[in-house]
Amino acid sequence: MRTLIQGGDVVGFDGKEHRLIRDGVVVFEDATIVAVGRTYEGPVDHRIDARGMLICPGFINTHVHVGIEVMTTLLDIHPSIIQKQTPGADPARTEMISRRWLSPSLAQLLKTGTTTFLDVVSSGTLWWLGNPPGDVAILADVVGRFGGRAYLSPGMRSYRACMDEGGQRVYHPNEREGLGELERAVRFVEKHHGAWDGRIQGMLYPHAVDNCSPTLLKEA
Repeated sequence: MRTLIQGGDVVGFDGKEHRLIRDGVVVFEDATIVAVGRTYEGPVDHRIDARGMLICPGFINTHVHVGIEVMTTLLDIHPSIIQKQTPGADPARTEMISRRWLSPSLAQLLKTGTTTFLDVVSSGTLWWLGNPPGDVAILADVVGRFGGRAYLSPGMRSYRACMDEGGQRVYHPNEREGLGELERAVRFVEKHHGAWDGRIQGMLYPHAVDNCSPTLLKEA
């Protein structure tokens, strides 16, 4: 089916640079864009009136914490919600809670124009739910079902940070744990890279320069 979107301001690309086309049109057929410009004279099966709106390619967000976006809003309304939602040992309930939290965040991203994102999941996609097993795999599946694109893997770090009694940051090294997290991330990438028609891509995420050892960074 061929569809015409009547702008609106259209952000187009002429092969060299992006251009803003006032009152432009975008025509696509199935998953292929067939025309971008000021007018289109060919036949179409469906028209979308987007006058007064901006029509542009999907945004790429390079730093997202999908599992946190909705949580921060809900905590302002119901501070006790974390205790109520903390999963127990039941894997089915854990997955249900994970999907419940992730889905609104992904819907929010799509609604605001983001179609591709990098989830910096170094602390765990759902760390505030105790990092349920398979949380990043659940995220990959939810993204695939929503129709988005994402670069994912579990994160890694070789130092854990905390505050001492004087309020100073203290680092506790654990090289073996960091290398184990790297192995987990590699296994995830090997299994999920290219899933959902290539919309899920694997990418390694060292947590930060201050809590990843040189050894871990070189191995990654």
